[in-house]
Amino acid sequence: MEYSQEQYKKDQKRFGLMASLPIVVAITHLLFTVIYMSIVTAHQDGTYGNVFLLGEMFATSSFGAILIGQGGSETAIRSLPAMLGVVLGLAMIFLSTSAVKGKKLPYYISFGVYLFDSVMIIPAMLCSIFLTGSGIHYMVVDYSITILLHLIFIGLFLYGVRIIKRMEDYEVKLALQANTIHITKGDTL
Repeated sequence: MEYSQEQYKKDQKRFGLMASLPIVVAITHLLFTVIYMSIVTAHQDGTYGNVFLLGEMFATSSFGAILIGQGGSETAIRSLPAMLGVVLGLAMIFLSTSAVKGKKLPYYISFGVYLFDSVMIIPAMLCSIFLTGSGIHYMVVDYSITILLHLIFIGLFLYGVRIIKRMEDYEVKLALQANTIHITKGDTL
């Protein structure tokens, strides 16, 4: 089946929706970061080992929380993951606002930022396993949730990349047809 103008218009609408995905990702992770911070604040006695929601935050934030949670101050335990989450979240939101305007490169960059964050799952999990002192670590449910959440968002990003690819192929096809027609008309004159 040939890709048509109607399908192209549908894909443009889908891309508009997918371009807002980084905003959804950032809000989701930042919301769980705020909840994490409130839980850490509630544990004034220093028993941070049972803090949950590390798996729902950006993996970079979780990694920072696990490292600093091995002996850092309460302020550092709250602020480092929040700072890392805000930096990643704002970057993704900024890139998404450019992507919503129809620019494709910011979408690719935000996907790259999220892939970097997804790679940070590995050191976060390794530190959580091997640094099991009295500090912060992943709970059993966090391992599955962080992998599942990242796989879902990566799948959605890949769907957006597929839409972009179809649209670009169609645009190239139209441009080639336009050039062929122009050259043919020019040759006959």
